[in-house]
Amino acid sequence: MRLVEFDADERAVGARLARFVAPYFEGFDTDSDYNRRGPDLDPKYLNLPAECRGGGRRRVKPDLIVHHRGDDTTNILVGEIKMETNNEPRDCDLIRVSAFRAQLYYRVGFFLELPAGRGAADRAHAITWFRD
Repeated sequence: MRLVEFDADERAVGARLARFVAPYFEGFDTDSDYNRRGPDLDPKYLNLPAECRGGGRRRVKPDLIVHHRGDDTTNILVGEIKMETNNEPRDCDLIRVSAFRAQLYYRVGFFLELPAGRGAADRAHAITWFRD
């Protein structure tokens, strides 16, 4: 994916990744930065600890999700993506994935850290899976 060589924004990478995984989840919606939930299309919120941007009830947009739009009973996959050039701590991304699973009932989660910039294609990525 050339986007990593260009050190593109995580949203662009998430959108491209959503296109790659969509064929594996036929019959489901695969979205990036989708911020709605439930039949009334309410904003997506998570209750987060104080160490995550002040904590409390926060509006969220996961980097990648597989679900049925408008139906919270079929939340399949949620993922957060971080480029290695992003200096923000990774702890909150891990907490967010766990919170998506616990509070919005996603079955499986992942945190993906990708190499970025010149030579990124030659460096390894790191992925952490969250599942029962």
